[in-house]
Amino acid sequence: MLNSIEENPVWDKEKELIIKEQSFTSFHFASIPNIGDPLEDQIWIRFHQDDRLIGFGWIDTHEDRKGEISLAIEESMRGNNFATSIIRSLEKECESLNLKPYGIIQPENPSKEQILKIMLECHYCINGVSCERQVTHARTLWNNSLTVELNKT
Repeated sequence: MLNSIEENPVWDKEKELIIKEQSFTSFHFASIPNIGDPLEDQIWIRFHQDDRLIGFGWIDTHEDRKGEISLAIEESMRGNNFATSIIRSLEKECESLNLKPYGIIQPENPSKEQILKIMLECHYCINGVSCERQVTHARTLWNNSLTVELNKT
């Protein structure tokens, strides 16, 4: 899998096609941007395999030295461990920028449990909950946004 960081990212037709569907993403947009809108304070990475767009990963940078990571994968490419690879690439980019990565899983996301499991496999955790109980505990929290943070031990 190859990736490329976008210089001066803008909302484009490829992003809209993959992200607007929102059935396997780790985020929720309050409103979809218009084609050509700049994506300020964000780092966008395109992921390809054999000249085919797999999906996107991006980081919202914050002044508190945290980087909110998000991803979206093209429907036909799901289930091939691409999510894990994208998360790892986003972590490396955060590390190079001295940002602590974290993610937010929205309650209306139809893939929230699957995304949480992938994030837990990548060593993210829900604050204050032991690893064995995190998925069970998360099910009681689905009415709220769920923040997961990288737990490097």
